[in-house]
Amino acid sequence: MIAAILYYIISSSAILFYGIGISRTINLKDDFSLLFLSCVKALFTTASTTSVSYLICYWLLVPIHISELYPFVTVILFLFFSIFIEIFIGIGIKKSPAEFSITILSSILALNEGLSIGHAVIIACSCIISFYLLICIFHSIRVRVSFYTNPAGIKIYPVLLLSLAASILAIFGWNISWFNIL
Repeated sequence: MIAAILYYIISSSAILFYGIGISRTINLKDDFSLLFLSCVKALFTTASTTSVSYLICYWLLVPIHISELYPFVTVILFLFFSIFIEIFIGIGIKKSPAEFSITILSSILALNEGLSIGHAVIIACSCIISFYLLICIFHSIRVRVSFYTNPAGIKIYPVLLLSLAASILAIFGWNISWFNIL
């Protein structure tokens, strides 16, 4: 399981290679006061959505041969768990469309690539953690670049995209063969 966690956080990050949440990450302002609470909310929502969707898909949809409807079931369950968790955790958190796109797409990715219910939940939570780590990295790059740029000069958006491209190339160049256990 540790290999799967590291694989989906670092090497095959859904954020870096599938592009889930890139626009939200780049457009994020310096509002880190509720970042931890938002991460916890996204983890709970994604884990519960993925686990229940996995059970419904493999116990209900697969036996009656309508497994193509799993994204619809996942969205319905996501809305249910999102509202339920919003009642308990989300007091004071502004509802953002990034939470919707990151969590639902991570759940669908986990259902596609998960071999078991535990593996699917690990994949979904690793994608969420990868997103919030990328937010921290982009914030540090933004602060570092702001020391050297003039506000009337180069904009921060191209610098962040170039640093994202450099990090993807660095990950591609790193030997990850030790993740393969077999």
